[in-house]
Amino acid sequence: MNKAAVIGVVILIVVVAAAAAFVFLGKPASPGGGSSTTTTTQVNLTVSNYAYCVGTSGTPQQDQSYFAPIYTNGQLGQWKLTTAYPVAHTLAGCNIYNNSIYCVGTFNSNQSDFANSYYAPISPQGIGSWSQSKGYPIPLYDAGCSTSKGYLYCVGSQYGAMSEVYYTKLSGTGVVNWTTSASYPEMGHGVSCLVYNNTLYCIGVGNYPFYHSYYANLSKTNGSVGTWVRTTNYPVAKISSGCNVANGYIYCVGTAGTDAQNETYYAVLTPNGISSWTPTTSYPVPISNAGCFINANYIYCVGSSQSGAQNAAYYAPVSAAGIGTWIKTTSYPVAMTNSWCVLPGYSGGFYSGGAPSTA
Repeated sequence: MNKAAVIGVVILIVVVAAAAAFVFLGKPASPGGGSSTTTTTQVNLTVSNYAYCVGTSGTPQQDQSYFAPIYTNGQLGQWKLTTAYPVAHTLAGCNIYNNSIYCVGTFNSNQSDFANSYYAPISPQGIGSWSQSKGYPIPLYDAGCSTSKGYLYCVGSQYGAMSEVYYTKLSGTGVVNWTTSASYPEMGHGVSCLVYNNTLYCIGVGNYPFYHSYYANLSKTNGSVGTWVRTTNYPVAKISSGCNVANGYIYCVGTAGTDAQNETYYAVLTPNGISSWTPTTSYPVPISNAGCFINANYIYCVGSSQSGAQNAAYYAPVSAAGIGTWIKTTSYPVAMTNSWCVLPGYSGGFYSGGAPSTA
């Protein structure tokens, strides 16, 4: 699938110290409603997390960034503007480590930016100043990047052989040094890559038949990537969709393929790969290139590229029984697509959303 014209958005989540706050929010709809009521009620909520979004495809301001609180009842608070990215930020890969955001690559009209990387501190007040870090070895965009135990892994790119794999150790001063690793077995652009229990899982591939999936063990001593092993196929053609992990289960929402663009599936992650996929609650609307993340046993998805960029956001509970009823929550300030979502100390990947890097 050609992503050269697609624009990226990055959503990242950071866990912060809980702070009580009185806010005015619409109460969630009853189960099955799929939308918020118009009733406004004063609710005493605790802010435990914040969501950070870098860039947008819905407006010319492709470097704009926003952040919003996540409340313990599952709702998203109001989005606020924060520090813009240094360049137009599209199809890049971002992760959080030790309260800093690290972003690698981008896609825009200036090809010299493709391998750039930047990092910035994050806090409940938003994103701080961006600093340039060590660039990626090749032009990078539309890759699957994930963090685990202080390492950042990037799989594939919409450039070159499209199967290159590099990893690096992260520090308080940015990227340390990129090291090449075993190539992904197929084209890796547009895949959902995430780490769980010291294993790197990548769901989907960048060319037909799209639904192939692989995993590789990570070294506990130097972070290197082991041999790639084929695992259970995704049930439908899958590219540019959101996958996340919670408590040993993986949840995937939508796809940019021709089939099942609002269907969702989940499966158990095992030391020997992914178990069989089971269908669960469909997303309220067709969705692709959206940003999905899991926080406190809720899954969130923001935006979509279906019928043009969208700004709607929904969330639902996740459990061993799958995904529950989707509820509409605070919309993003502008239309956006191709989101990246991740929690600190967690793993994520382009189009893939957050996923725990440890049990």
